[in-house]
Amino acid sequence: MNPELELAGPGQYDLQKVVLYRHVTQRNGASLYGTLLYNHLINTNELSSCLNLQDGYAIRKKGIKVYDKLYGPQDLFLWGSVVEDKLGNLKVPYLYPVTNERVVVRWLCLANLWYKWFPAAQLR
Repeated sequence: MNPELELAGPGQYDLQKVVLYRHVTQRNGASLYGTLLYNHLINTNELSSCLNLQDGYAIRKKGIKVYDKLYGPQDLFLWGSVVEDKLGNLKVPYLYPVTNERVVVRWLCLANLWYKWFPAAQLR
């Protein structure tokens, strides 16, 4: 959806500077639909600071030990790489840590509810 974000951002950065962004609704413990969160990220110019799939692959390559040390069991949503599937559904990739094994990439449809434990990974 935003191909200009796929190669945006610095070529290298400190993974400790990745923050977990939550919409005010999420911070208050409630959920909202992913489409509303996506529109919020666009309208507030926060989307450009969100990590993308390439960043996710680089983080995954570091391995589960580094991921676990930095982010613990938290999934990291990569809003810089929202895509439209062949059925017209918008999806966002995220990193999912498999306990003591590895980090995998999964996809979640924006039509789903986004809970407080679904943060956007951003570089600040």
